[in-house]
Amino acid sequence: MKKKAYSGELLDNIDQIIGIDKLHAKTFDTYRKFPKPHWQFMKKLVPLIEYENVVFMEKTELMKKLHINDGGNLLRSLRQVEHLVVVESSRTDKSVPVGWLKIFVNPLYAYRPSATKCQATLERQFRMFQDLSETSRKDITLSPYYHKVKDLSALQELAL
Repeated sequence: MKKKAYSGELLDNIDQIIGIDKLHAKTFDTYRKFPKPHWQFMKKLVPLIEYENVVFMEKTELMKKLHINDGGNLLRSLRQVEHLVVVESSRTDKSVPVGWLKIFVNPLYAYRPSATKCQATLERQFRMFQDLSETSRKDITLSPYYHKVKDLSALQELAL
């Protein structure tokens, strides 16, 4: 068993984000940007975060933990949520061993606190990987509505 690099508690905002997405779709009579299949996949992936917003694991072990039978299906599943994760392998990053994957999860969805980087820094780094014009159509966390509702819910929690 590999020892975890950080022992900080995982901050999982997936359920909050899907709630905001449902409210957004209902309020504006539009499609959901965070549909249920993406939510289900992310709920399986997020507990595997080892440090900050990174899942670093052998491909075969990752497939077992995500209950995926075939490597092609793993890549297909990761492509479906490509606006929420950035995947690196030995082909894209020479520091990643062959047969391993390094997956960066959007830190707004899940984050494990560390001593080296704050969540805002990781979010900026994550957004640098993406084409925001394309991603903004798919990612609810880029909409102004998300930030208004999130700020409003934070104010309500303070009032309690």
